[in-house]
Amino acid sequence: MTSTPEFADTDVVLVIGANDVVNPAANTAEGTPIYGMPILHIEEAQHIIFCNFDDKPGYAGVDNPPSITPRLIKLSCWPAMPKQRLTNS
Repeated sequence: MTSTPEFADTDVVLVIGANDVVNPAANTAEGTPIYGMPILHIEEAQHIIFCNFDDKPGYAGVDNPPSITPRLIKLSCWPAMPKQRLTNS
């Protein structure tokens, strides 16, 4: 499956918590839930900013290689959960 060709002409891709849909293991990890799944080939962009809750695998449980390219910046973009419970007023 090919992704949209615009990634090759994209300066920056900002990915927020989309672990499985950008996981290149979908092309190689036979026997996993995501094998053969169409993915977004973000590695074709000039720069990638990857914001995620943590370093754990996505919903499918398949590790996402931490450095798909040297142009990748990984950020932990999820604020700590508040200790008090939010309630409706």
